[in-house]
Amino acid sequence: MRLARPPVPPGTMNMADLPTDDAARAEPTARDAHQALRDDVRLLGEMLGDTLREHGGEALFALIERLRRLAVDARAGRVDAAVLPPAPGSGRRSRPGRR
Repeated sequence: MRLARPPVPPGTMNMADLPTDDAARAEPTARDAHQALRDDVRLLGEMLGDTLREHGGEALFALIERLRRLAVDARAGRVDAAVLPPAPGSGRRSRPGRR
């Protein structure tokens, strides 16, 4: 003989509504969902840095790293974008008054 399950009052949780361990693992949190992408970007950045050092030397790497940090700071509003060198083809001069 099977006993009937009592009704669940509105606004309360039913055990059947809770995810099983498999369901919880299948749905990563937003933070976890992007972790693999962040890891890939970090790895690619390290590989690019190694390649720049190997083929262009430490001076080229340092220049590109400085530009990268300036761009990150400008995007975050920590530095005026006017201090960044002009983009190629932008028509903006790097030194006012000189051509």
